[in-house]
Amino acid sequence: EGLAFDVAPDGSVVFAANATEPPFRTLNSDLFLVPAGGGPARNLTADNPAEDSAPVFSPDGRTIAYGREEKADGFPDRTRLALLDVATGRTTVLTESWDQVPEGWRFTQDGKTLVFRSEARARTNVYAMPVAGGTPRLVWKGGRATAAEVAGAGEVVLAHTSFRRPAELAAVKLDGSGFRSLTSWNDALMAGIDFGEEREVVFRGAGGDDVQMWVVLPPGYEKGKKYPLVQIIHGGPIGTSGDEFHLRWNAHAFAAPGYVVAMVNFHGSSSFGQAFVESILGAPGDKPFQDVMAATDLLVTEGLVDPKRMAAAGGSYGGYLVNWIAGQTDRFAALVSHAGIYSLMGQFASDVAYGRQHSYGGYPFTNASSIERWSPNRYAMHLKTPMLVLHGEKDFRVPVTQGLELYGVLTAKGVPARLVAYPDENHWVLKGANAKHWYGEVLAWLARWLKAT
Repeated sequence: EGLAFDVAPDGSVVFAANATEPPFRTLNSDLFLVPAGGGPARNLTADNPAEDSAPVFSPDGRTIAYGREEKADGFPDRTRLALLDVATGRTTVLTESWDQVPEGWRFTQDGKTLVFRSEARARTNVYAMPVAGGTPRLVWKGGRATAAEVAGAGEVVLAHTSFRRPAELAAVKLDGSGFRSLTSWNDALMAGIDFGEEREVVFRGAGGDDVQMWVVLPPGYEKGKKYPLVQIIHGGPIGTSGDEFHLRWNAHAFAAPGYVVAMVNFHGSSSFGQAFVESILGAPGDKPFQDVMAATDLLVTEGLVDPKRMAAAGGSYGGYLVNWIAGQTDRFAALVSHAGIYSLMGQFASDVAYGRQHSYGGYPFTNASSIERWSPNRYAMHLKTPMLVLHGEKDFRVPVTQGLELYGVLTAKGVPARLVAYPDENHWVLKGANAKHWYGEVLAWLARWLKAT
């Protein structure tokens, strides 16, 4: 994402950077200030052992708004919005009692208000709050706001998207009124597309907790007819399947062949509070698996989907959960694992091994049994579901050996499998031609196994 920095009116620079020394057994991002005339960088947040991020100067340069976590050592803590007085070094946390995560904060021109985005129940909204403190006030409700900038007096320009609308620019007043579209680049292209209905559903998941999911119906849906199901499982796991026009996991692209698409925001997902995020620590395959199965049961019980024609697909952590599903149940007719974790121990070869002890319930040298318990490769004896395995050969977040190991085990066992490797892609498929090919492979695999019975 590049270096997070900002420049004050007097020319001084504040930036966020790792403050720990090599060999980086731990990581801690702090804020550093460089005077306008040059000189050594001064650490402004050395007192906080946890992450400090995304500094932004107030218009007068006297205050820095930044993100502050409280728990160190790679713990998946929520970011608070904080203010730092440059002269005194004093920090004031504004959102300690607000159980959401702000991002992309900006000062209004008078310096009295902060505008920012935040996820809330699988949408990304725009909020405003006084620098003097208080409760964030909703300015615009998503869809998903992907960016928000203060423009002139009392107005915000935002980039926004939804399930059936690629990103466009709009403006809205700080009081939430006067919403107006600024661009319509994609309207002509989208006008000729037949979209299915989108539904938001809340159901009882693991532990009896309420869990949210999106259900997207195929174009031309006929009530009473049973359709094939595709469960799309998001990555992270701290992330969300949101109301957005996703380029890689586009809900309507998956529904278009005639499938019902379900996108479950299982335990561990963001935008449902910090306790929900922490609820899967030490057991990454437990509650999320239960949630996806409960969602599947609900859709089958309602008569919406054909239980003999169901598939699950996901990438990164979503790929991990697909791999976990493969060893726990044979109820799906097909699986798709993109950049999926097959061996938890193997993830200590990734580019970011820091903090994994929280997710896995310990280190290999402190609690190897937990890592073994939740590692999909330990359940190879149960593999029988046809699986498409996709991976980028330059993937350092989930090394390509994970996909190779999974494919090798599947083929050794005689399970129908296909391996698709992209030599020039990393953890994400970013090039246009590769993305088109990826969709072709994934949709062809689903068509092969979800055909009419």
